[in-house]
Amino acid sequence: MEKIIRKNIDTLELPFASGFLSEPLKPRENIHLLGTRCLNCGVVLLGSRDRCEACASPMVKIIQLSRRGKIWSHTVMRYVSPWPFAIPNPHQPPMPVAWVQLPEGVQIISRINCNPDDLKIGLPVELVIEKGWEDETGNDILMYKFQPEKKERK
Repeated sequence: MEKIIRKNIDTLELPFASGFLSEPLKPRENIHLLGTRCLNCGVVLLGSRDRCEACASPMVKIIQLSRRGKIWSHTVMRYVSPWPFAIPNPHQPPMPVAWVQLPEGVQIISRINCNPDDLKIGLPVELVIEKGWEDETGNDILMYKFQPEKKERK
């Protein structure tokens, strides 16, 4: 007997991890990555945290990080990604990956939506939020990545 799998009409879009994406999760172009700024030492970290990882101070503020940054360093992954990507993995090599430096000073490792040959240090990029995978109940898990900034049309 053939098993029929139907996607639930009431599926949700959920963040890949709690405390990393601003809410609401729609429209996606308004979502920001969240960060934590230490009010004691000034360091900015990716994600919401209760304490600073640099100085252990509890005096922190949750902030929205900029949606634009620049490639600080890059590589091309030529193997399948490890967790949190489910198997079968929809993200097949080669995959452009970069350290993206945001204006707040934090550097984030991220996939880059571009041809590997287009990667270069200093390339302006912008945040993209899209479906990364489905969880075991069929919900879409939203993940971040960056892409080269779109040029303004005249």
